[in-house]
Amino acid sequence: MTDAKGLFSSNPDKCAKAVARLSYNAHLGHPKPELLPAIVKLLGHRETNVRCVATWAVAEYAKMGITSGKALGQLVTLLRDPEPNTRGVATWAIAEYAKNGLIRNEATRHLAELLKEANNFTQKWAAEAVVWYALHGHTYNEILTTLVPLLQSSEPEIKRWAAEAVVWYALHGHTDDRAYPVLVALLEDAIR
Repeated sequence: MTDAKGLFSSNPDKCAKAVARLSYNAHLGHPKPELLPAIVKLLGHRETNVRCVATWAVAEYAKMGITSGKALGQLVTLLRDPEPNTRGVATWAIAEYAKNGLIRNEATRHLAELLKEANNFTQKWAAEAVVWYALHGHTYNEILTTLVPLLQSSEPEIKRWAAEAVVWYALHGHTDDRAYPVLVALLEDAIR
């Protein structure tokens, strides 16, 4: 198992590099599913860089449909990590899990908070996660009021995912009258 070499090194940098290698291989289409449980254990590592890289690897694996129920619970916890980059990557991983139909209701409240973060990476992935949650019928009223201001974001990806989430919420019977004029303006811009 040379791929696992360094995964549990006492040196956090070696550990992070080993996880990054596995993440990169997964990104290239060569995941090692048998190592996912070892990567999941690192989600709780004391060092921020190890947690962040392990979270990235879990997201890469989830993109390929390789998931772990144990990881999902830890990802929800990481949505409150003190490090913004780790929160952002955990939000991406939650979105990837939601695409696979793996949902944790307690994540919804945290996603509402993450939509308010100044970090564009986190906002974009939180908005996408909200779309996938809504697609699977999981909605949370507080999220809708948080999404409406994002419809006017200067970041096109945030605006796009927020608009899609607002539409899915409307399809589930949750509406906010403030969203309609903004959505109409977005559609008019798209037509021009």
